[in-house]
Amino acid sequence: MDIVFKLIFGVAKNVAILIGFLKAVLDLPAEEFEAIEIIDPHLLRAHIDDKLGILDVKVKTKNGIKINVEIQVQPRSDFPKRVSFYQAKMIGEQVSKSGRYSDIQKVVSIIITDFKLFQDDGHYYSRFTMYDPANGREFPKTQEIHVLELPKLPETEDGTERWAWSKFFKAKDMEELKMIAEKFPATEIKQAVARYAELTQDEKTRMLIEARQIYEVDRRQERDFAEARGEARGEVKGQEKERLGIAKKLLLAGDSPEKISQVTGLDIETIRKL
Repeated sequence: MDIVFKLIFGVAKNVAILIGFLKAVLDLPAEEFEAIEIIDPHLLRAHIDDKLGILDVKVKTKNGIKINVEIQVQPRSDFPKRVSFYQAKMIGEQVSKSGRYSDIQKVVSIIITDFKLFQDDGHYYSRFTMYDPANGREFPKTQEIHVLELPKLPETEDGTERWAWSKFFKAKDMEELKMIAEKFPATEIKQAVARYAELTQDEKTRMLIEARQIYEVDRRQERDFAEARGEARGEVKGQEKERLGIAKKLLLAGDSPEKISQVTGLDIETIRKL
C-alpha cells in the first residue's frame, strides 16, 4: 500500500530508515545524507474526497539534491511520460525561484512498481540518465531516474542492499518481513519491519488504510464505467443498463447519489429509486 510506504518513509522520526533505503539505491557521496530534509511531510488532507493527500516522499539532501520516491501499484500506459514530466517540473521549480540556471541542482526519481514497466528484459533495477550511446558520453548529471520493478525481483540474493529493500517491499505478510529482518539485522530494514509492525497494530492507521482501499475501489469502479460506456456507445439501451449496473455497484460501495450522478450521468431521482 502506498499509504503504508508514506507512513514509514515520509515521517521525520523515521528519517534513518529513509536514509538507509536511499543509500542502497543511489550512488551519492556520504555527506549528502548528513542532513536529509523531508520537503513535504504532509500525509492526509482532512477528507476522503480530497483524494488522501500526497503519497510520494520528497527529499532534499545536504547540498540541495532533490529526490522524489514513490510507489506505483497500478500499471499506467502513460507512466514513463508522467515520470519525465515530474522530473522536468522539479527542475523548473528551481529556476522559477531563483531565475538562474546555475542554481539548478540534480533531481532524482526513485520509482517502485508492483508491475513490469519494461516487458523485454529480466532486470529488476534500472538507472536512467541523459546518455549518448554512440560515444559513451553522459550529459552533465542534472537528472536520474531509478526504477525497481518488484515482479522481476529474483529469489536469489544478488549481494546488494538494493535487493534486500526490494524484498522488503515485495513481502506479502508479517512472517516474510520477520525473515527479512533476521537475514539483514545490521541494516535499517530491521527498523522498517519493526515500524511496520507498530503501524499494523494502530487503530488510526488501520482506518487510514481502509479509507485508501475504499478510494481505490471507487477509482476502479469509475474506470470500469468509462470502459463499459465506450464499449456500449451507440447502443442506448445497453448503455443505460451498464450505467444502472455501475450505479448499483457505487451505491453498494457507499457513494452518495450526487457523486454517482456525476460519474454515470444518471439523474439523482433515478439513483434514489435504486
